[in-house]
Amino acid sequence: DMTEKVYGRKVVPDQAVMGIPSPLIRGTACTVQQRRFSPTRPVSQRELTQLLQRVQRLALQQLSQEFAGKEWALVDSSIAEITVDDHRVTDPIDFRGESLAVTVFNAVALRTSLDSLSRIAEGLELEPLLLVPEFRVVASLLHGREVIGLDVGGKETGIFWSRNEGLLASRTMPLGGCGISQHLAERLHLSLQEAEDLKLSCSRGWLGQKNLDSVSE
Repeated sequence: DMTEKVYGRKVVPDQAVMGIPSPLIRGTACTVQQRRFSPTRPVSQRELTQLLQRVQRLALQQLSQEFAGKEWALVDSSIAEITVDDHRVTDPIDFRGESLAVTVFNAVALRTSLDSLSRIAEGLELEPLLLVPEFRVVASLLHGREVIGLDVGGKETGIFWSRNEGLLASRTMPLGGCGISQHLAERLHLSLQEAEDLKLSCSRGWLGQKNLDSVSE
C-alpha cells in the first residue's frame, strides 16, 4: 500500500533486506596484535588469513559466554580495522613492519529473535535475502569519521561506536523517550500526553526560556 502512494502502482517484491533492531543484538569488537618474526618480509595473504581466523575464534568465544546456555547465531562479522606498526591500512598485503593487528566486529542474536523476524517475512510472503543489524547501515554511511551514535527509541536507547565505516561496539540501555515523558509527568504534575507534547515542543525549540529551563532540569 505504501509503494502505491509513491509510485502510483503497488510494488510486490519477492525478497527483502530486514534490519535487526539493536535491542536484539549483542555486538563487540576483538583486537589481536602479533609481533612479526621477520619485519622486513612483506605481509602475505596466508599470514593475514591466519590472524583473522585467530581473532574470529577469540571473538566468538567471548560472545558465547554472554549467551551461555542459549542458542544464538552470528548475524554480522566484519573487519573494523587493520594496522601495521599502529598505522591504519586498508590492505596490509606486501606491507612490511614489526607488528600486525586486526580488529573484527561481530554481532550475534538469539536464535528465537531471528526466528521471529523470519516469521514476519513469511507472513508478508517475503524471502529475507539479508538480515542486517540496523547500526551497520548507519555506520556504512559515516565515511572516514569516528562516531558515537545514539538511537533513542520508545523504551530503549541503542548506542554504537564506529570508525571509518566499521563498527567497534554496540549496546542497548533500558531507557527511551517514554521514560523521559513519564519522568516529566511525575515531576511537573502533568498527564502523560501533556508531558509527551511538552517533550516534543522542547526538542523543536517551541518553548520559552522559563519552560525550557524547567524541562531541561
